[in-house]
Amino acid sequence: MPVFTAGVAFARTLASSMNLPLYEFSHQEGHIEAAKYYSKFKDTNKLVTFHFSGGTTECILVDQENNNFEIIGGSKDLAYGQVLDRIGVSLGLSFPCGEQLDEIALFASYKEKRLSKIKVNDCFVNLSGIETQAQRLIGNVLADELISEVFDKISTSILEMTLQISEKYH
Repeated sequence: MPVFTAGVAFARTLASSMNLPLYEFSHQEGHIEAAKYYSKFKDTNKLVTFHFSGGTTECILVDQENNNFEIIGGSKDLAYGQVLDRIGVSLGLSFPCGEQLDEIALFASYKEKRLSKIKVNDCFVNLSGIETQAQRLIGNVLADELISEVFDKISTSILEMTLQISEKYH
């Protein structure tokens, strides 16, 4: 990403001037290693990971023996966090909205299904539809019920994605 170019240039200069090796890795690899370090998977070289954030919804097949990180699932458009932030901001919450929405969803439930299922196709989702549907409902339904249903639809799609990945990659 262009934003990291200055950092990489500085790292190369620093490593060269100090006669040290430079090790490069991606943002996702950093998250994967941090999660592995504190888990029972610390010494596992082949696994499937998820990276969900405001800008990323990816499922990554990790094969560290062959230094291979392959995106095998995720979103083809918006990220889960992006959907939540957009809905939260439209509801008048402060950006980023994930934590606030999570707190509301803990004490809420929905009675009527208003949102379509998020379809998972070959381990990938498109999330713009659920975001559009939710935006249209804002002001016409109770906010806590909408938030609860959005979380339910996201959770169900993550479960379906996980099942498809498990079946496809054993």
